[in-house]
Amino acid sequence: MNGVVIIQQDELEQKLEEVAGRVLDRLEFSRPKPREVMTLAQLADFWQVNKQSILNWMNREPDDNPLPVDYVGSDPRFFYSEIREWSGREKERKFAAKKQKIDIENDNIQ
Repeated sequence: MNGVVIIQQDELEQKLEEVAGRVLDRLEFSRPKPREVMTLAQLADFWQVNKQSILNWMNREPDDNPLPVDYVGSDPRFFYSEIREWSGREKERKFAAKKQKIDIENDNIQ
C-alpha cells in the first residue's frame, strides 16, 4: 500500500492534540518562568527591551495606558499579572490605532 495510512478525522485530531501537548510541555520546560514580581532590569530582560523603554511606558499620561508599577522604597516593581494585562491592552490599543489610520487613509482615497 505505498506507505499511505488512512486515518479517521477524530483519530487524527486526537494524535495532533497529543503531539501539540508534548511540544507545549517541552516549551514550558525550556523557557524561564517569569517571576511574579520583577525589578526594572528583570522586566527589561524578560521583554528583551532596554530599561528606557520600560521607563517611557511607566511615565505615560494616565489616558495613554501607562505601564502599571508599584514601588519598594524608590525602586519600581512590576507584577507579572498586571504587566500581562497591560500588554494585552497595549496590543488592542495599537491595533485600534492602526485600523483607524487605515480607515482615514481609505477615506482620503475615496
